[in-house]
Amino acid sequence: MPNPDITARLLKHGPQGLSDAELLATLLDPLPDPLNTAEAILQAFRGLGGLAHLNLDSLSKIVSLDGSSRARLLAATEIGQRILRVIPDPPPRISSADDAIHHLHDMRHLAQEHVRVLLLDSQEHLIGIETLYIGTMNITVLRTAEVFRPAILRNCPALLLAHNHPMGEAVPSPEDIEMTRDLIAAGKLLDIRLVDHLIISPHGWTSLRRAGFGFENA
Repeated sequence: MPNPDITARLLKHGPQGLSDAELLATLLDPLPDPLNTAEAILQAFRGLGGLAHLNLDSLSKIVSLDGSSRARLLAATEIGQRILRVIPDPPPRISSADDAIHHLHDMRHLAQEHVRVLLLDSQEHLIGIETLYIGTMNITVLRTAEVFRPAILRNCPALLLAHNHPMGEAVPSPEDIEMTRDLIAAGKLLDIRLVDHLIISPHGWTSLRRAGFGFENA
């Protein structure tokens, strides 16, 4: 039978206060010495991480386990793995231009101009990426309202703008710099921060913030 002290502590304080062996022992009722058996299992599988590889064959080598105990252990580990599969990964954090470029690499190889925004939450986690424009364009024709509309609709306090130069270098034009200044000013009125403006080409990329273009008063 499980140690009644283990059961009492679990029910009173929750499972966080139990050791790995004690947690495992709660699954091994009605074995006569579940705690020692749990410690033997952890030693055999080199800790909790090894339990991810439990199967009927490996458990059969633990001679003190009966069929019911093996079934409970297999079920518990499978439940744990299924929980991990259904919990979504946390959204990536965009704390620098280098973080952002990982999500924009394809823009280096696009044949047409694309303008995209990366939408960020208050902790700079990536909420989404939206394409604002595709086709031959002069950046000056892009309206400020178009840039901020996705952030307003999704209640995002920050965004990062990116566009590509398919046939040239990742060098900001005077228009790129002026538009960046305009977006920063508009963002202050809307309480939406322009984190950066990236220009991407087949030969590399440029962060206007890092290069000091347009962000003088940001």
